[in-house]
Amino acid sequence: MVRELTTDPKSSRLGGMPVMLKVGSSETAHECEVTVVFSRADNLAPLEAHDVEAQLLDARGTPLQLLERPSGNLVEFGGTLGNSVNALFRFQSSGGAPSEALVSYRGESVRFQIVAANAK
Repeated sequence: MVRELTTDPKSSRLGGMPVMLKVGSSETAHECEVTVVFSRADNLAPLEAHDVEAQLLDARGTPLQLLERPSGNLVEFGGTLGNSVNALFRFQSSGGAPSEALVSYRGESVRFQIVAANAK
């Protein structure tokens, strides 16, 4: 079963772009996934995966082990009204739900608190 987690704030800004997170936790696989989603204008140069960092912290503030991160150009979709750019990160779970996420883009960072969980 995957639990979808909610963040506070729901969104923020990095590099002049709105950014939000989709966070999921699998108790059976002992993994957490974070999809960092940037919203931006159409017809811009691709975003590079090495410009985006994500970290999940447990309730003690200890970083969860990073298992997988994107590489190359980030996945982008949309059209003339704007695009969404996604960066997927996977982490080893410490047994409980993460309490905080830290996301960085080109050295600028923002923190998201993990505030609620829903079973799916």
